[in-house]
Amino acid sequence: MAIRLIEKKSNQTNDLTNNIIKFVNMNHGFAIRTNTSGIPLIVNGRIVGWRKSKSRGCSDIDITYKGLAIKVEIKQKDKLSFDQQVYKQNVLNAGGSYWEIRSMDEFLEKWNNFLEK
Repeated sequence: MAIRLIEKKSNQTNDLTNNIIKFVNMNHGFAIRTNTSGIPLIVNGRIVGWRKSKSRGCSDIDITYKGLAIKVEIKQKDKLSFDQQVYKQNVLNAGGSYWEIRSMDEFLEKWNNFLEK
């Protein structure tokens, strides 16, 4: 299968996330960014705080490819939080795939290995 790259390679988390989503969607998969931010608490039109998200630990990207679930967590230098470790284990226990990705090259290597299975 020919691999089509989008834009230049990037080490920035947001650019890497966007490139992975674009890549998957252009190659007959479905990928979306997972929103795990909290909900703003607004009083008199001003944000006064945040209510925690109920989806703590969720991966950054949710991919479906040929009926299979792949969860992708983008990391630069940090490690998985406790909530992310719990989420990862739940995904793996349910038969899904969970990838910790630090670069587009690493993603493409995992993607190609995934396709070979």
